[in-house]
Amino acid sequence: MIYNRKKQYIINIILLFLIFGIFIYLIKNNLFNKNRYFINDPLFKTSSKFNTKDLSKIEVKLLDDFKKIAPPKYPELYMSIVEKNRVLFDKTTDYKVPNFILKELLQSEYLDSREKLYILNKLRILNSSSINILNSIKYTIEYLKLATLLKSQYDIDRAKIALASILSGLNGKESAIKLLLEVKKEKNMYEFKNRVTILVYLHLIENYLDIKDYKNVKIYLNNLDVLFKNEKSQYKFNILIFKNLLNADLQLDLNNKKKALIYLNNAKYYLNKLNKIYFVGIRDHYILSLENYNLKYNFKKFSEKKIFKYIEEDSNFDYFFSKKAYDMLFKYYYKNNNLKKYKSLKERNDMVTTKLNDSNNKIITLFLIESIEKDFIDKENRVLYKNLIMLSIIILLIIGLSLFVNSKLKIESEIDGLTKLKNRKSFDKKIKRLKNKKYYMFLFDIDNFKKINDNYGHLIGDEVLERIGQILNTRNSNNITTYRVGGEEFIVIFENINFVNSKEESENIRKSIEKNKWNRIEKVTISGGFSNSNENTYKTCDKLLYFSKNTGKNKITYF
Repeated sequence: MIYNRKKQYIINIILLFLIFGIFIYLIKNNLFNKNRYFINDPLFKTSSKFNTKDLSKIEVKLLDDFKKIAPPKYPELYMSIVEKNRVLFDKTTDYKVPNFILKELLQSEYLDSREKLYILNKLRILNSSSINILNSIKYTIEYLKLATLLKSQYDIDRAKIALASILSGLNGKESAIKLLLEVKKEKNMYEFKNRVTILVYLHLIENYLDIKDYKNVKIYLNNLDVLFKNEKSQYKFNILIFKNLLNADLQLDLNNKKKALIYLNNAKYYLNKLNKIYFVGIRDHYILSLENYNLKYNFKKFSEKKIFKYIEEDSNFDYFFSKKAYDMLFKYYYKNNNLKKYKSLKERNDMVTTKLNDSNNKIITLFLIESIEKDFIDKENRVLYKNLIMLSIIILLIIGLSLFVNSKLKIESEIDGLTKLKNRKSFDKKIKRLKNKKYYMFLFDIDNFKKINDNYGHLIGDEVLERIGQILNTRNSNNITTYRVGGEEFIVIFENINFVNSKEESENIRKSIEKNKWNRIEKVTISGGFSNSNENTYKTCDKLLYFSKNTGKNKITYF
């Protein structure tokens, strides 16, 4: 603890010097001008001031229900709280209520880092459809940073896909494709790997469509079927809707009227069977694709009111997605020779664009977009904006670094140095949080580990422990956590997983260790005990472990 405090003290001094240096730079270059933009809002600041008149009944109820929950209950209920807020994710709202609730959860001292990673991902999704691009980028970077710290490859890949989506929205299609292909090449296996691959394919198809690379569009569309054939029905319906809409968009580009209509009708069929939305904006995509078809082939059926209502009512729309709606109305007014409405819509579009640029884009777009129109910024301002980009990045790092360091030190104190698994301290905390909750515990140790140390030396013994740690680390997820609680003693906790699957995963761990090839040792095996949660789950597992030891070893005894 003394070492950690010294480390933190040194870092804080460095931070102070950095901040002082930045202020000297600002003064020297006369950058304290009211008209210049700086990132100065705390990322996770919350405000509980809500005017109930401005909230819907659903929002008021969600807020009231959340305020009744005592913070110590968050670890038990955070997933259900998020699920309740999902009803607002695809509705016309400014997202004040779900943002407030999720940020309150994120700042809670009762949630551990993995639980906060789950919350941060939902906040990222919630803000990905916001006109505030800066927030979207900040949440995604924080999500990527925490995922990297926790070595969660699933979340790292999700964050990269999100960054690719932001790049794509900012017209950086080629950069987005490169990032998505990088995720596609990732060979690490984990839970929901298949769904991540599906997401990569969908985003690749959208980007290839935008740059008119129809060959790759067809390749990835054809490969989608294999990926989602074993998925659950509601998730499968979501993918089928997107696949058919992307096919419809492709056929519209290729001027295949009949095929485009077939795919639109297929999308409508699956939309009518949809009970759970996994992707924000899926219904909007259908409306825009259908009206795009009408504009091209069935002009009389094109609904100006529907598209205008989409723009008018969606106060927190995804700006880049809504450009399609604006483009359709521009084409419609042009074909009708309605210059008055065309001019009015142009003024409205210019106002929204200006609002976006004035809020964040003057800093962020220059940093993210590889190609930008040469005349967009005059020569006099170009140097200024480059300086602002660098300053903004440094300020963002400083704002987050102190919190990041404190979080890292806290996490390191609960991680076993050799195996990189969570340690006894972390396990004890977990058991306290799991009190009165249903879970399964698998406790095991290494057979004849003393002989391994005696015969081959402690370096080989450490190598065995480290390798088992690597095997267990690949199992970690939102529902499975692994620990080293003693010399050669390990524990796996299963939450929200039934007995059959927990038992199967425990056997897979035992087999993986038994089949592992070692440098000098012929074979390493484990014996374990497995039990459902009770008054003293650990003690029950320990008794079962010794039963396994006394009846032959290399096996698991189940309660």
